[in-house]
This record gives sequence, C-alpha cells and structure tokens, in this order.
Amino acid sequence: MYTEPDRSINYFLVVVVIFLLGFGLYVYLDRDRVGRWLSRDIIEEEKSVLEEKIASLEDEVAALKEEVALQAAPKTVSEERKTEVFGKREAATTAGKMEKGGEPVSRNRECRDLQEQLERFCRYLDGKDYVAAYGFEEGVCKHFAEVLPRLIQSPPVVVRETDDLLRVLQNNAHFFRVLGKKNTLLMRDILLHDGDMMESLFALLYRSLEERVLCRKVGVDLTLSLPLRGVYDYAVYFLNTLGGRSYLMRRDSRVRMLTQYYSILIIDRANGMNLNKWGMDVLYPLDALIVDIQGAANLEYRSEYLRTLNALQKKYRKLYGG
Repeated sequence: MYTEPDRSINYFLVVVVIFLLGFGLYVYLDRDRVGRWLSRDIIEEEKSVLEEKIASLEDEVAALKEEVALQAAPKTVSEERKTEVFGKREAATTAGKMEKGGEPVSRNRECRDLQEQLERFCRYLDGKDYVAAYGFEEGVCKHFAEVLPRLIQSPPVVVRETDDLLRVLQNNAHFFRVLGKKNTLLMRDILLHDGDMMESLFALLYRSLEERVLCRKVGVDLTLSLPLRGVYDYAVYFLNTLGGRSYLMRRDSRVRMLTQYYSILIIDRANGMNLNKWGMDVLYPLDALIVDIQGAANLEYRSEYLRTLNALQKKYRKLYGG
C-alpha cells in the first residue's frame, strides 16, 4: 500500500540546507572576521603565556641587577658597622686564637668573647623591624637555638641521591621542609637586609663550631653552635649533591662562595678527626672555588680565603696526587 512521504520532514531538510548554504556563503564573503572570531581564544591564551614569560624575564633581570650591585659593592665594611652588629670585637676570619693587645687570650676569655658576639648579634637582630615582624617573643637567639637542632635530627640525603627522583626533589627543598616557611623566610630576610655582615657572621659561626667542645669544658655553652658530626652532613650536601648545589645557585654569589668555603674547612676538619664517613673528596670543589674567588670583587677577606684554599689545595694534591 502506497504511503505519501511526510512533507514536514522534507521542509525541515530544505531549511537546513538553505541555512548551511547561507552560512557557508557568509563565511566565504566575510572569512577574515570569522577567522578573527575563531582565533580570539587562541590569541588570548598566547598573550597570557607571553605575559608570564615577560614577568619571568623581568624577575631574572632584577636578580641580575642585584648580583651586579653585589659584585660592585665596596669590599670593606666599616668598623662602626661591625661594632654595631657584633660589639667591639669582630669575629676572626680564620682558625686560630683571637688576641688582644698582642697577648694570647685565655680559653675562658676567648669563649666568653665568642658567646658575647653571638648574643650581641642576636640582640642586634631583635632590634630590627623586619625581624620583629615575625613576632618572636622569646627573642631570635632563643628561637634559633630551639630550631637549629631540627637540622641535625633531619639531615639531607648525601649518598645515592640520584637513585630516586623524589630524593633529589626533597633535597632541593630541604630547608623549607625541615625548618618550615616562616624560618626559611626569616633566613632569606637576614641575608637580604644584613648581607654585608655575612663574612663576619660565617666566620663567627665557624669559630663557634671549632671551639664548641673546649668552651663547654671551661663552662661556656656557645649559643647557635652545632656539633661537627651534624654540620658535616651539610658540608657534603652543599659540595656534592644536586639539591645542595641547586640551593646555593639560588643565593647571591657572596653567600654561595662563603658557604662553599666553610664547607671545605669543615670537611678538612672532619678528615683530621677521622669523621669523614662518606669519604668526601674536597679537591674538585676546592679547585673550582679558588677560581670563583679569584674573580670575586665582593669579598672583604678575599686574599685570606685564597691563602687558606691554596694551602689546602697543596695539601690534598699531595695526598691524592695530581
């Protein structure tokens, strides 16, 4: 039996065909406008990416300007500035007993002088607005004394670091993980606001490390002083791991070189006390650091560092050959 086709369907198909033809004609006649409309989202996305790249480049340029300023900074810090921060007696820059009036200082007096300089530095920080903003009611010295042992309890991975990508990532963010955001930002601010004092501060902390045990024997417990066994792991971390070297590359050149310098002294001290448990060879980082310091213009005690490093270089080349 014959059935007549549904005309409503035919009309619908005709309308669809006419619409498609009309739209196609419109696109053909005004394809530029349609193209701009279709590509608007892509353009906005590319613009966003470019803006991010520009912002990143601006940050890099700012960092480079800061680095140039540091390199061009005067090498000598005034005695008034040193007295303001550490008191009348500035920290010694290398190993050896401090002297007063040409006469050797007694062990007890030397230890009390070291302690006074550490406390004076902490009082100086307590008086700074940028430190006060962190709200340490007990004072920054006591706060550091409570926080720093965390570093000894949770040392970085210094052996077989690259066996696991997670280890590398954890080492890269080690201080943030162990000390937390607040303490990490505080250390950053100290470097930023009082970076000119870093040479004297590093020397003071190293002297405290050297004299820690002997000072305890004469009844002086040095603030902010950590044991050699614990600090040793960090010396290896800075000199011989991807995470440690990456951390130093994010610091300015002065802090980076000072950290490497004292890390080498710590490894050398560990060698002398048979505490170099990981068998760290300091000769390669030592050679590289000598080259870096030779080209540095922002270190007050540059010549003294080089004398010490050159002596160690001769020592270890004789031991290891080459």
